[in-house]
Amino acid sequence: MGRSGGERMMMKNYTNFKEAGTQHIEHYAVLFMSCDQGVDWYEAVTTFANDTYKIQYDSNGVINSVTQDASMFTPLGYSVLELPELPATVDVLLSGSVWVVRDGKVVPKVFTPAELMSKNRDRKERLLSQATEQMSPLQDAVELNIATDEEAERLLVWRKYRVVLSRIDVAQTDGIEWPQPPVAV
Repeated sequence: MGRSGGERMMMKNYTNFKEAGTQHIEHYAVLFMSCDQGVDWYEAVTTFANDTYKIQYDSNGVINSVTQDASMFTPLGYSVLELPELPATVDVLLSGSVWVVRDGKVVPKVFTPAELMSKNRDRKERLLSQATEQMSPLQDAVELNIATDEEAERLLVWRKYRVVLSRIDVAQTDGIEWPQPPVAV
């Protein structure tokens, strides 16, 4: 078990779990799921080794969750892949956006130009919002003529930062140099 940069041996890959019925036991509804291979999820859980990684991923291969305890999953609409190890650079806590399953391996996601543009737009909007949030009380102090020299200077620095951010072309899919937010003046 562990992480490495080398080739990964695939162990099990149960694909495309779908609802196979619901059964009421006492006051609880139990959902049954089976995969394309015809295996019931509750049976599949018992086939995984204890010391391996179980990866839940969608029909596009995008990883939704990673765990060593498959019983933590409810894979309705997902597939589950078992691997003895993960690439050394995989962050299991942030697995959903930059890693995918391809041919039984965990590999970096290759983003389309449209996806990159969307990620850039989201980042730009988030940074602009954070800048505006920092500027708001400083702007209030300036407008009310109660700003200290330090507050007026911080407002100016934040305004310049926000202008630089606003000029970023989110359609540029490679090599955007994002400005660093101002530090305390």
